[in-house]
Amino acid sequence: MARPDWLTETESKIAGIDPADIEWANSVGEKYEGEWLGKGDAARHLALGYVTAKTYMNNPKELRGFRNPIFLSSLREMTIPGTFLPKWIYQDPDAAMDLRNNKLGFDLATMADSKEDAEKLIDKMITGDLTQASTEEEAK
Repeated sequence: MARPDWLTETESKIAGIDPADIEWANSVGEKYEGEWLGKGDAARHLALGYVTAKTYMNNPKELRGFRNPIFLSSLREMTIPGTFLPKWIYQDPDAAMDLRNNKLGFDLATMADSKEDAEKLIDKMITGDLTQASTEEEAK
């Protein structure tokens, strides 16, 4: 179940993430197969983790507590879409892998100075199978 656009827009506004950064992250995921359960999903989460961490690194004083984009992105994966009611991670392997890929993306923010550099590293991670990409088989 996808989140409504208004909810995604509200979440990104609260977290201080530029909508253009989210569009970029989505475009990174579109380069690979498996938009929701595959390498495309993993690439998108790596890129989202990157922009989330960069947003926080650029505005640490303004984005504290519940406005911290790293906290909010993790909360987003741990809740049922559109509700913020908790879901059981152990029953949702895709969410667990999304959280792991987000974390790897957070780490990328310390290694890549630009989106272009991040995209190159993401490509190496995805094509080199260095990330735990969500697959249909693992999600069943």
